Amino acid sequence: MDFIERREYFRIKVECDIEYRLLHSTETHKGCCTTLSGAGISFITDTPLTLQDELEIVIQSPSPNTPPMLAHSKVVRIVERDDLQFEIGATLNPL
Repeated sequence: MDFIERREYFRIKVECDIEYRLLHSTETHKGCCTTLSGAGISFITDTPLTLQDELEIVIQSPSPNTPPMLAHSKVVRIVERDDLQFEIGATLNPL
């Protein structure tokens, strides 16, 4: 059986902290980024979100020499986990 990769960008596993907020809100939330690609992000959070929520995300670099990345995103996938956390998949549009 042949496997055809349909993704435009490779997904890489990462483990770094993120902060995010809903657009038009000042309340920030924290999460942990699990994968990152040129077009999307997956992260774990304990804050429930809904599909199509628009977020502003700040991705912290593990390196002190690399500044954080700021991006707009839109929630496209939500998986509620058994540990009362949520696995979020979102588009990623760097600013």
